[in-house]
Amino acid sequence: YLPGFQQRSRDRIQIMGVTCNYLFFREICAYHCYRNQKAMPKQICVHTEDVNTHGYWIRTAGIDMAPFKKNPVMLWNHSEPWRGTEEEHLPIGVWKDIQVLDDGRVVMTPEFDLDDEFAAKIAKKYDKGHIRASSISVRITKWSDDPSDLKPGQKRPTVTGCELREVSLVIIPGNRNAVTQ
Repeated sequence: YLPGFQQRSRDRIQIMGVTCNYLFFREICAYHCYRNQKAMPKQICVHTEDVNTHGYWIRTAGIDMAPFKKNPVMLWNHSEPWRGTEEEHLPIGVWKDIQVLDDGRVVMTPEFDLDDEFAAKIAKKYDKGHIRASSISVRITKWSDDPSDLKPGQKRPTVTGCELREVSLVIIPGNRNAVTQ
């Protein structure tokens, strides 16, 4: 924001010989920041060992991330092919800086495909904090009914082994704590 200018369309500014209104200038600056990924690199927690809304929890130590790390695709709402538009089925970016923390949380940093118009819209909403949640998709390989693996509120067996397939930005997460840091 420029000092001395109000957020009104009638305020004019001249930049490099071009005169435009202040709101237009502000949008151009915001677009430039998004295009250059300068405003976005905030981490998001994509997994915790909390009981999720489906009634189970996933043991972090049992998640095989090797296949995912070869293709760390970021989807929008798990991109089910039977709903949404064609553009929503394509990846919106990739995940960088994948970390498993000592407390069992998994955090990642999104890198959006800003050449894709739909992905750029999601990136802008993420950067503004309007989208703050994520969700993992796994292929379960092992589970346990052992009472020592159960947590309060749990209704299904504990997932003790799985393969991470993809991580999506979502509107409402299955894990309430899978949100931006």
